[in-house]
Amino acid sequence: MISGEIIEVEQTRDTQKNIVIWVCFTTDDGSEIPFHQGAELLERDRKKVWPLYARFENFLGKTPEMIQEWVRINVEAQIGIIIREIVCKDILNAEMITAVKKMIGTRFSLDKVFISVDIPVTGVGNAVIELSSDSTYKRSE
Repeated sequence: MISGEIIEVEQTRDTQKNIVIWVCFTTDDGSEIPFHQGAELLERDRKKVWPLYARFENFLGKTPEMIQEWVRINVEAQIGIIIREIVCKDILNAEMITAVKKMIGTRFSLDKVFISVDIPVTGVGNAVIELSSDSTYKRSE
């Protein structure tokens, strides 16, 4: 499980004056999930944080309860992105690397490749070109 804790909220110092909600995301074992902006690791109060930006227009006319719900939805959406893009990719990449490592030393060969011809551009009908490794080619229908 990934958890998100709001650490700080502030207004940006630029002319847009947006709101930044600083959130620390952690795994079950309490490990903080780092976020880098360029080469800089973002931290607040010695915690690794992620910035969630909001424009003040997002909150116009909303009650405090509606604002809190909006923030909850966005923090949970970011958790979903973290699970999909970071946690699952690590696991899937590890499985893929394990599968491919079993193929180390395997040799692949191919003498011919078949390429479908772009019909509207060439005007040759439904054609496939057979390219051979000896640089010859022929048209197949």
